[in-house]
Amino acid sequence: WKLDKNMEQLHFIIVSLVIVAIIFAQIYVYKNTKKKLKSFKSIFPSGDVAYSISEIEIQADGLVEMVEEALFIAEPIKVSQIKINTDNSTLEEIIKALNMYLQKNKGAASDFYLMKDVVERYCDAEEEEINIQQPIPLYLGLMGTMVGIIVGIGFIAMAGGLSSDSLMSNITSLMTCVAIAMASSLVGILCTTMISWRSKSATSKVEADKNRFYSWLQTELLPLLSGNAVNTLYLLQQNLATFNRTF
Repeated sequence: WKLDKNMEQLHFIIVSLVIVAIIFAQIYVYKNTKKKLKSFKSIFPSGDVAYSISEIEIQADGLVEMVEEALFIAEPIKVSQIKINTDNSTLEEIIKALNMYLQKNKGAASDFYLMKDVVERYCDAEEEEINIQQPIPLYLGLMGTMVGIIVGIGFIAMAGGLSSDSLMSNITSLMTCVAIAMASSLVGILCTTMISWRSKSATSKVEADKNRFYSWLQTELLPLLSGNAVNTLYLLQQNLATFNRTF
């Protein structure tokens, strides 16, 4: 009888330790996902005032050879760059990619849909990482419940099964294990529900801020780029005329 009592206490301890470990893992995943949601939610500033445009000069590629070993050097071209003060790593990568595109595409008409695709890819990658982590606490809770059931049934099998003399005791042990294990399922459901609620709020805010950023690109940046393209063509015409006169 003492051996059976010790085995009963042992499997209660095993189940309790496993469930406590799973609950700690659920809380860790919840906090990590909450941190990612906070970063995702703050990708774009809430107002247009945060965005600005700066002008930098880029040297035109190549030199034009002229007669008598003289060299015709093209004048620097002004390129518009998006400027924003932020500590969000995703937005920094977005602005870096857009500015690189504007530099490589200097003098030509910029494609708004290409810039929009760059923004969408970075945002989708961030959101996908959150969606992958979102159901993990629930899965961990289900795993904890299964551990409790397996350990409880295993104890019943080792204790002689559902014999008449120990039927009520074995059933009580099984129900106790399941009750302890279901605590992890409850924590998993709570964590997953809270993450889903926060994710919905973050997604709505990011979509609104992202549309505001697209509007800023269309109303502030693209008209300026069109003017830069005209100025670049005019500068090219002047350089060709100077080359022809010198030649």
